[in-house]
Amino acid sequence: AQAVIAIENARLLTEVRESLEQQTATADVLGVINASRGDLQPVFEAMVDKARRLCEADAGHLVLPVGDDYRSVAVSAMSAEMTELIQSISYAPGRGTAIGRALAERRPVQISDIGADNEHAGRQAAHRGFIRTILGVPLLREGEALGAFGLSRQRVEPFTDRQIELVRTFADQAVIAIENTRLFKAEQERTKELTESLAQQTATSEVLGVISSSPGDLKPVFDAMLSNAARLCEAQFGNLLLHEDGAFRFTATYAPAVFAERWQREPVFRPSPLAPVARAVASRDVVHVVNVKEDPAYLQGDPPITSLVDDGGARTILCVPMVKDAEVIGALSIFRQEVRP
Repeated sequence: AQAVIAIENARLLTEVRESLEQQTATADVLGVINASRGDLQPVFEAMVDKARRLCEADAGHLVLPVGDDYRSVAVSAMSAEMTELIQSISYAPGRGTAIGRALAERRPVQISDIGADNEHAGRQAAHRGFIRTILGVPLLREGEALGAFGLSRQRVEPFTDRQIELVRTFADQAVIAIENTRLFKAEQERTKELTESLAQQTATSEVLGVISSSPGDLKPVFDAMLSNAARLCEAQFGNLLLHEDGAFRFTATYAPAVFAERWQREPVFRPSPLAPVARAVASRDVVHVVNVKEDPAYLQGDPPITSLVDDGGARTILCVPMVKDAEVIGALSIFRQEVRP
């Protein structure tokens, strides 16, 4: 009778300990999710490591879509060789792997001994002693499989119902983390758009204020327009030109001193027809040159363009014509010192 009591006490203590470990692990993962907004990698790594440890597995991994395939994005394994093997496998939906079946069937799939499973693509790994028992648990959102957890043992020992349920809990948390990250990034994008919109409206308001306070004096108006355009579009320098009888006059500059001084000394220039600003005037449309070093004007040695590139480091150019009643009265150009459209 005492032996029976001792056995029952041991069983109850084991259950309490396992339950406490699982609750602690779940709480730990929730803490990682909360602290890693927008960065899923530490979340996935924490989940995989805790699931492997609590379920007494030799390897654990999380699979997500990568391009047109499904690959492991986080791995916890007993050896580097096992990690390399797991990372080399495609887990696309299908019968070839436990995870592939879990993805296709949208339910947990356990293979007690892959060495005895004729459909499993990893039978050879079983014979080499790498993997024998495998568990695949899908990440489900509204009935769709987003990915899957995988656990494996080098021995034939099926995972218990309690362990499978724990992995399902982690799978649910992974779905929550993915959704939270998606919402977080969407909110970031929305905040960025609102910030940019506010900055543009503020800049417009500032320019209108300059126009209102500078009747008859265009210089401060042009300076305000150009500086705001360059700042909002993250350009390093630019200029505002007025069109005069086929030539252009530098009316406002936002540039390194060497160019500002040069444009002040030689305010009027006549570009070749290949120059971006000349093309903007001829087309009455925006001209966007992603890499000036590959543009015909530079390749044919147009002096203003070669100077911009070789002396000023210009790489990407945006030219916008100023048009009134179908007549081009000037152009606003901004430049980046990197190839960035």
